[in-house]
Amino acid sequence: MSSRVLPVVAILAGLALVVLVVLLLRRENPAGVSDQPIAVAADTIDPTNEGRLISVAGTLRADSQVVDTQLGVAVEAIALLRDVQMYQWQESCVAEACVQAPKWSADVIDVTAFREHNAHENPGDFPFASARFEADPIRLGAFVVDPALVVATIAARDKPVGLRDIHPNLEASFREQDGALYSEAEAHTPAIGDLRVSYRVVPAEDVILVGIQIGDQLLAPPAFNSN
Repeated sequence: MSSRVLPVVAILAGLALVVLVVLLLRRENPAGVSDQPIAVAADTIDPTNEGRLISVAGTLRADSQVVDTQLGVAVEAIALLRDVQMYQWQESCVAEACVQAPKWSADVIDVTAFREHNAHENPGDFPFASARFEADPIRLGAFVVDPALVVATIAARDKPVGLRDIHPNLEASFREQDGALYSEAEAHTPAIGDLRVSYRVVPAEDVILVGIQIGDQLLAPPAFNSN
């Protein structure tokens, strides 16, 4: 093959690759629908947007309070997040030197994984875990909103709680400090196994949500549910 033919072959191969990419893109998006969200009004449902990515602006609302039925905390909000930590032994190692000290942790710490045991033990499972409680339903105008979409879009805010907020029969098991609940008997003197319980809320507020319209629902795109 001559040296003049080679550039022509390369150009034709490049053009063929471009055509192939275009065909593949059309196969992935046969209707030519934009991946940009369509801005819609919150107060009506347009059936022509079924299955499309839409953007809706409005004020979130819930029909009733959100309640942590286990502890009794109830709030006017879209979601309530309970964060639980336990005071446990933890080990920190630098090179060959290891130091063990008790700290608050949201996860169970297995002392059998420590390099040095020193007779330290942790209680194991939490008596109750961190949890998320959501309003049902969550509404944005005429739309019923996927809770995962709301929680992923709106930052939760700290919600101070006290003994007055929990079930009366649990008041003797906790004390309140700085908006959180502690199972330790005295302030700043936790023992291994003590709990610290705090809360956050996702408030009902003005928002712009981007999701997929299915019927009257506004659902989180698949990427929001990857976890």
